[in-house]
Amino acid sequence: MQGPLFQKIRACVSSPRLDIYRQPGDSDFDVIVRYLWNVQLCEALYPSLQALEVAFRNSLHAAATGRFHSEFWFDPPPNRLARSEQADVTTAKADLGKQGKPLEVGRIIAELTFGFWTSLLNTRYERVFWPWMLLPTFPGMPRHIRTRHTVSKRFNEIRALRNRVFHHERIAHWPNLAQRHADLVEAIGWISPEGKRLLPAIDRFAEVYAGAWTRSGSRSGESCTRKATPSNSRGTSAARNRSSVKSRVARTRFAGRPIDDGGPPPRKRGSG
Repeated sequence: MQGPLFQKIRACVSSPRLDIYRQPGDSDFDVIVRYLWNVQLCEALYPSLQALEVAFRNSLHAAATGRFHSEFWFDPPPNRLARSEQADVTTAKADLGKQGKPLEVGRIIAELTFGFWTSLLNTRYERVFWPWMLLPTFPGMPRHIRTRHTVSKRFNEIRALRNRVFHHERIAHWPNLAQRHADLVEAIGWISPEGKRLLPAIDRFAEVYAGAWTRSGSRSGESCTRKATPSNSRGTSAARNRSSVKSRVARTRFAGRPIDDGGPPPRKRGSG
């Protein structure tokens, strides 16, 4: 990759963010590929993260409404929420007010953050919401593992992944990323088995992850090896139609010139 191009990309992305993708022996081209590969992975995780977040807050809200016989179960009195969570509700209402939107319950529920909803799984709510709301909130969860502790652990792990994805942080280096996605999909099934069955229509994580590549002691321009495809039948068939991040970057043009990845020059048309 030409030096001036890389420097312009570095200025756009920032040196600290881009440098974490550099590994020993990497060319500038490899760094860009790793960065874009991470972007692709984050993009591929969005559908399942979105599905879980929406399903979780709606299911928990419905369960709380049923338990306390009020759609506004989060409002005192009585003071069911701790000070920090009550402050989150106040903030959500204030934000809606600034936008000129009515304080309808559906709008408030949607305005509350994923952090708010996962905090309701903490120990301090053991005798407020749980265990009574476990079954109505997670009807698809196997009975032998259906505990507040199990749900809290899983959803806080998902929250950590979600925050990295939504804050544009690096996740490509996580060795258990495929398992993290599988745990995410399983959690959707805990809330809504129907939602889990619908997810494959938009979830292409297995397809994207199957395009992973690692350097095998090679220098710029030498071959890269594919990682093993996760055990997912969709990944095998979809991989036939994918185009690798690396080849797409190599075909990119900047100021009328193709990016040089260190490989041989392109053959001229009509050269045989």
